[in-house]
Amino acid sequence: MALALSLGLGGALALLAGPAGLTRAAADVDLGIVKSASGPAVYGQPLTYTLVLTSGAVGLDGPATLTDTLPAGLTPVTATTSSGAACTLANPVVCSFASLGANSTASATIVVDVAGAGVYTNTVTAAVSASDTESFLANNTYTLATTIAPATPVITWPAPVALTYGAALGGAQLNASTPVAGAFAYSPAAGAVLGAGAHTLTAVFTPADSANYAVVTATTSLTVNPAPLTIAANSVSRSYGAANPSFTAVYTGFVNGDTAGVLSGALTVTATQTTPAGAYAIASTRAGPNYAVTYVPGALTITPAPLTVTANNQSKAYGAALPALGVSYSGFMNSETSAVLDVLPTAGTTATQSSPAGTYAITASAGADANYTFS
Repeated sequence: MALALSLGLGGALALLAGPAGLTRAAADVDLGIVKSASGPAVYGQPLTYTLVLTSGAVGLDGPATLTDTLPAGLTPVTATTSSGAACTLANPVVCSFASLGANSTASATIVVDVAGAGVYTNTVTAAVSASDTESFLANNTYTLATTIAPATPVITWPAPVALTYGAALGGAQLNASTPVAGAFAYSPAAGAVLGAGAHTLTAVFTPADSANYAVVTATTSLTVNPAPLTIAANSVSRSYGAANPSFTAVYTGFVNGDTAGVLSGALTVTATQTTPAGAYAIASTRAGPNYAVTYVPGALTITPAPLTVTANNQSKAYGAALPALGVSYSGFMNSETSAVLDVLPTAGTTATQSSPAGTYAITASAGADANYTFS
């Protein structure tokens, strides 16, 4: 709202309504100041303040100054202005502008070092010289609070040296580093023995200066190779028709206290009780996730089964023809009979039809078969 004030001599000076009910003279200058922060607001990085000075509808007859009082912990590094005006590199930082026309802007840039993380609050003030009159001062100050976050330490973690199962984690794997003082905690920890395969290692770094540095977690990948294991089957034998024996082996290469109990699978052979005599390879399906198995096969040897052939006793009267001579068997396997024999045994005697009365031996000749030995 416009008001009229009598000045004598019949003149008048206009008073203009200002913010919050304040009033200022139309001939007054009206400076405004705004401050902002840019750049990484992180400990260890410089912070840049930009101060923008504005004039109102009335230009300045004399210079204007900006005074920025920095709080403890902020140290000015550089201070420059858009017009090339001079700034004092001290605290407070004072920048002087020779003049400022109507409805104009000028700016100053102040770069500061930050002593530590936290909230920094400071106020910048704009002022005119004695050559100018400024009665409205509400926008001549600007207070800015800037939060400086803790810095994130940079973690360097070389690719870990691969392990073979059974070897413990150590310095060749748990070797993350940072130039920031502090301590690493690893998971899994040093001394752990990991199974074969791909693993993720985790390092949590806790800085000694917890106020200015953040806790950081880093991960990397580790390969654990299977350990070499040799399985050598023991060769065994049995006779034809008998059940297969238990198969055993010699294991070379177990680590970490392991035994054959950590393996799956079995030692096997294709031979059964009815398999003919001969040699048969013992195969293996034994395996374990932590081992690379080299298998040395053994052999199952099936030997012929013993077969006893006994001549049957006979009798005849003197002068009578010899009776048919036969044999009896003991030892057939798998419910077999003489029908399976390649060559049948025969019975014979020295007695003839005309032999005197008496006792004469009947003998059995050996037969032949791959699965039997004759006695």
